[in-house]
Formats: sequence, C-alpha cells, structure tokens
Amino acid sequence: MNSGVSKSNVILLVVLLLSALYLVGLFDRGWVPHDEGALAQTAERVLKGEFPHRDFDDIYTGGLAFLHSLAFRVFGLRLLSLRLVLLIFSLAFVAAVYRIASRAVSPIISGFITLLSLAWSLPNYFAGLPSWYNLFLAVFGILAIFKHIETRKKYWLFIAGVLGGLSFLVKLTGLYYVAAGLLFLIYQEQLLASDTRDSTHSRAFALLTGAGLLIFGGLLVFLIYPYSDLMAILHFLVPGFTLIVFLLWSERKLGCGTDQTRWRRLAGLIIPFISGVILPVLLFIIPYLVTSSLDELFRGVFILPARRVRFTFYPLPPVSTLVAVLPLTLLLIVPFFKKYRRVKGYLLILVTVICGLLLVLGGKDMTYRVFLYSARPIIPLVTIIGCIFLARDAYREELNYMKRQRIFLLLTMAAVMSLIQFPHTQYIYFCYVAPLAILAILFLVADRKGSPRRLMVCFALCYLLFALIWLNRSSLQSGGMGYVRAENTVPLGIKRGGLRVTRPFAEIYRRLVSQIDLHSLPGDSIYASQDCPEVYFLSGRKNPTRTLFDFFDSDFQSNPRGRNTRILKMIEELKINLVVVHWHGDFSGWINHDYLKEIEARFPHRVDLEIFTIFWREVEDSEY
Repeated sequence: MNSGVSKSNVILLVVLLLSALYLVGLFDRGWVPHDEGALAQTAERVLKGEFPHRDFDDIYTGGLAFLHSLAFRVFGLRLLSLRLVLLIFSLAFVAAVYRIASRAVSPIISGFITLLSLAWSLPNYFAGLPSWYNLFLAVFGILAIFKHIETRKKYWLFIAGVLGGLSFLVKLTGLYYVAAGLLFLIYQEQLLASDTRDSTHSRAFALLTGAGLLIFGGLLVFLIYPYSDLMAILHFLVPGFTLIVFLLWSERKLGCGTDQTRWRRLAGLIIPFISGVILPVLLFIIPYLVTSSLDELFRGVFILPARRVRFTFYPLPPVSTLVAVLPLTLLLIVPFFKKYRRVKGYLLILVTVICGLLLVLGGKDMTYRVFLYSARPIIPLVTIIGCIFLARDAYREELNYMKRQRIFLLLTMAAVMSLIQFPHTQYIYFCYVAPLAILAILFLVADRKGSPRRLMVCFALCYLLFALIWLNRSSLQSGGMGYVRAENTVPLGIKRGGLRVTRPFAEIYRRLVSQIDLHSLPGDSIYASQDCPEVYFLSGRKNPTRTLFDFFDSDFQSNPRGRNTRILKMIEELKINLVVVHWHGDFSGWINHDYLKEIEARFPHRVDLEIFTIFWREVEDSEY
C-alpha cells in the first residue's frame, strides 16, 4: 500500500515538473490586447479603491479584479503579474486532475491523462481570463465531491459549494457549476433511496423534483433560443435534456421511500452545498450593501452580460463537420456489441495507422480542422452514451454506488459547464471545458467491461501529440481554421508589459505609449475608443469613464448622437488634451464618423499608427 502511494506521488511530482516546465516556456507568450487591458485596468482601479460595477463597468462579476489587484500588489504593476497568478493556479489544477484520474486508472495512465487535459486547455491561450478559473474551481469542486462520495462527510459538500460561490464571483458562468452540483445531488439522493428497504414510491417528491428539472430545461431553452440552430441545439440543449430525461427515468426506477424521508435526505445534501455557495457571495456583497450600491452590482452582474451576448455571438461549425466525430463515436459504442472482441486487434492496427497519418499531416488546414471538429461535439456524445450506460447498469448492477456517482458527476459537470462556450463559440472556448470531457470519457471507459482501452489510449496519444506539435503552437488569431505558427517572440518593451508578442504588435504599442508619454503626463486623464482598455493601462493614464468597452454604454446603440455629445462634453469639462482613436473595435465596430469629425476639429495634432490615431492639443489650445 505504501509503495503504491509512493509511486503515485512520484508520478504526480513528475507530471507537475513537466507541466511547470512546459507552461513556463510559454506563459509570457501572446496576447489579445483588449482582454489583457480589461483584466489589468479593472485590477488597477480596484487597487486604487474603486469597486467593480459601482465605480466602473466590470465585464465579469468582479471577484477576479480583486485577485488581480492582489497580484499587482505582490508582483508589480504589469501584465506579466496576471500570468504569474494563473501559473500558480494552473499547477494546482494539474494536481487536482491527476488526483481525480487516479481514482479510475493506474498512476502512469493518470499522469498521461493529466498531460492530455493540460495540452488541450491552458497552453492554447495562457491569459488570466475568468473562464480558466471557472475550470479550475470546477475541477477542485469535483475533487471535493469525490471526497464526499468516498467518506460521506457533508463538510466536503460545503467546501464544494464554497468553490461554486467563488466561481460565480469570478464570472456569472460559475452558476453552471452550481447547477451541475445540484443535478448530481438529486441523483445521489435517488441512489440512496434505492438502497432502502421501503418500497413506497413518493409521488409528491417525484412531481416536485421533476418540476424542478423541467424548470432547468426551460432555462436552457430560454438561454439558447434566440441563437438556436441545429448545432446550437446539439451542443447546448441535447446534453442538458439528456441529463433531465435520465434523472426522470432514474426517479421512476430508483425513487423509493416516503416523501418526508426523501425531502429530509435531499435537504441534508443540498443545504451544505448551497450554504457554501452563499457564504463567499454574502462576503462579497457586504461593501455594496454598506454603500447602498446593490442595484448597481445587480445591473453589472446580470443585465450587462445580456448585452455582451448580442455583441459577441459567434456561430458553431456547420452540421457537416459532425462526420469527424464518427471514429470516436464508434469507439465509445463498441462495448455494446459482443462481436467487437473478434476484430479489436485489427481495429487497433487500423486506428494506429490512421492516427499516425493524421498526426503527420496535422499542419495542413483540412487535417487541423478535422482534429478540432472531431473533439468539439464530444460532450453531447459522451453525455448520451454515459447516461445510456448508467441506465443499462441499473438493471445489471455491475457498478457500485461510488462508481455510478463518479460517472454521473463528471457527465453532469462536462454537460452543464459546456455552456461556457455559449455564445462566443470559437474553438478556444472548447478548451475551457475540454479537461472535463476528457475526465468523463476516462471514467466511462475505465468502468465499462469490454471497453477498447488500448484503442482509446492510442486515440488519446494522437490527440496529445497533435496538441503539443500543432495546436499549442498555432496563433489564436487563426480561429481554428488552420495551422498558423504563432510568432510571439518580441518583448512588448513597455514598463507595464512583460509579455512577448508579435513584432507588429510590439512596434505599434511601443510607438503608441511613447507618443502618449510625449503629449501627456503620467496619471493624466485621456480618452480612448473603440474597445481598447489596454491603452489606459499600458500608458499609465486614467480612464475618465466607467466604460471598458464602448458597447456597454446604454446609449451606444439607442442614441449614438447623444452619446457623442456626452463624450465631447466630458472631454471639455475634464480638460482632456489627448484622445486615442482605435479605428475598429472587436465588439463595437468602426469608430463613429460624426465623433471623429468633432475630434479632428478640436485636436489639431495627430499621429497615425496603423490601427490607432493619436490626437492631441497643447495646453494653450485646450479652450474650444
């Protein structure tokens, strides 16, 4: 026993070392300027005593701004500090993934799965965005719930709930983790009910829990409906409704006991979990309560995100791309067929040859897209197959209660957390949930008799090598449409930077900051638009508005002329002498023509820097 534990720990240390070396080699490489700028500017404003939503429009819940402000305090006021915090959390995430995987397979395979999970996640966009923290906290939460399953100690549910509350404070999508946790607890109660000697079927309990599940389904439809097409339904509605149908079936099959007994049991599971969720949220809102600004917090957390959905929607790949997932589909369903064993040796050779050829050709656009297309629909697929497996096992009873709970927990987390991909469904958003899908597949394959484990290892190795050789080294700007080598090798060369970016970016932002330094003083207010919060942070200038992205302004679409008048009035009242125009914002689009004409009239001097133009006036010209 001790030698087994020792071997597991040694492999974990090796995996952590390999992960750290790999991440350190790329953690300062690449950026999306407005992402880094938004994260840094919110953190700096919190550092100066401002509060998200009360004093400025944070695009997330606000908790991450406090974490990043702490990073600035510890590591210094530069973009690299945010990456250092992410690196620390990343290694904790690696350890948690390993501990989860080791409950299903050997230490060596656990290490392999951990490296696969890492390769398909963080290296593809190593920036301190909240969705990574949603992933980390979900994995930590899964480990806590595993502990509860193993020990039946309810304080582990409380800890899992606290992690859910923290995830919500990072980003609103943390609620998906909470929803997945509640669905799991309903299933756990059903299993506990089936283990009793009471054969009574509680109708009231079944009706009310069924109503709750249907409400959850209704919320899914409400979320997806405005942007629904066949692929959106497949990716975002099918997994959730598969879970709902399975839980309704499971209630009919397993739900035994009186209403009172079952309500008491379910409450005993849910109350610790929800109490944990509420605790950090209550602590977070105290300052808003004291300053009578809860309404602003509510608007920023729940109202503004709806506006972000309208401006950031990105469609999924076409239906025809589903052909790419057929090989993996076959591997997951073959255990249901008895004749598979006769040909598994030939299948192994065939799959090995095909995977090798695809890997060699991974840099070709078509092959590159095939790998991504084959991975992206895996969550709906594994959710359906996993629920069918659990339903079949309810009759055969091959799995013990612990294994059933683990499988369902991972299926639920992967299925519900996959909503993080909505509405901006570029391939990088799949990377935020890919480790959950990998873990769900691992437990499903490990606990099914007759699973093609060697074939799955071959597939997994192929996907690991593809990620290491091609995916991790491709530019994010390729959008997943083909391999474009990332050339993030040039230091940004700005005091508040610390990152390595492409040469064009480095040259533009160096010139931009130097021009701002020439025509204004550190700490001065300037005005920059569209969608360029990084300008304020990198130059060390104040943002005189509460806005990070222009489209968040309530009058951006409804009254653009009035917005122009308001901004120009603010510029004159605050005696702002320098304005930066970003010609095209990624979300807000092209700069308003009428606004530009007014700026040109008021600011006689200008410098053009490709995507930016700097306008300024001397102090004696500031009266308009």
